[in-house]
Amino acid sequence: MAASARAATPASDSSTIRQAPVADATTGRRGSGRFEEISWNAALGEVAERLSRIAGEHGPEAAALFYHGSGGKYFSTLFKAFGSPNFAQPPTRSAAGRAMKGIG
Repeated sequence: MAASARAATPASDSSTIRQAPVADATTGRRGSGRFEEISWNAALGEVAERLSRIAGEHGPEAAALFYHGSGGKYFSTLFKAFGSPNFAQPPTRSAAGRAMKGIG
């Protein structure tokens, strides 16, 4: 992905943050694809609130992370600290090929 295609700041549809199912003048209905910029503190607060809710209702092992690339090691550390053992990454091509052939 080109750097110009990446989001420079977090964004959310405001109904997700406010947990409101109704239309909002700025972003439209939830799921409409219209977003507003939010601060990093608001974005991280939203992630923390949702993970806390999942852990409270279902236990931390109800959260899972499937990652790819070098950033995954940081997120897997976060998930370990959160209490979830559920994180994985796809096998490399060579490892998958060996496993399919019964070599690995």
